[in-house]
Formats: sequence, structure tokens, C-alpha cells
Amino acid sequence: IERLGLHACLVPYRAVTRHPPAVPEPDPRMRWNVLVLHAQVGASVRHGVHVDPSEWSYVALGGEHRRRKVDEHARYPGSLERVALDPWDEAADEKGFVSVDLERGHIRFHAIRGR
Repeated sequence: IERLGLHACLVPYRAVTRHPPAVPEPDPRMRWNVLVLHAQVGASVRHGVHVDPSEWSYVALGGEHRRRKVDEHARYPGSLERVALDPWDEAADEKGFVSVDLERGHIRFHAIRGR
């Protein structure tokens, strides 16, 4: 979205693609670079995607049901509802969503009542 100075790179879940996705790269010409990725990230993941969150303004991650901070610039917000097979597994987890203010660099979790 060039007029906003925003480069958004969206990477789908690997099960819906025939080929592995290209390694996502930020656009140095843009003011903000946002990566939206449905995958496992981290050094211990064997079949995940290598992403350096420090290269991005924000990395929005999906695929985990529990909220988790991966880096200052990367979050798994978790699921909005309790979806574990064992209802007690997520009983104490706070459910919600994340908002990101790219201008100020603020990332905020908004709790909602889960079922």
C-alpha cells in the first residue's frame, strides 16, 4: 500500500500451497513493513519459516492457540476461543486480540471473554 508507506507481505499456511513460499523480505523503500504469517517460527522449528522479526515493523503470527510474544516486533495473539481438546488445557489462558500502532511502535493485547 504504497501511498501509506506500507509494505504488507502475507504468507499463507503451507497446507494451502503447492510449493514452499519464497522467503519474505521487507521493502527498504517503505516506511513500515508488516509480515502476516501462518506458520511456526523460531530456531527449534524444523519445517518453519526463517524470519528475523527485527527486520520488520511488525510480524503478525498465526497457528498457535496460546498467546505468545516471540520478539519485540512479533506476536502470536492466540485463538479467540478455547479450542483445545482438553477443556482444562486452556482454562487459565486469557483470550483476546492484538492491535498495533505502527507510528508509535505500540503493541497492545485486548482481552475478551472466552468461552
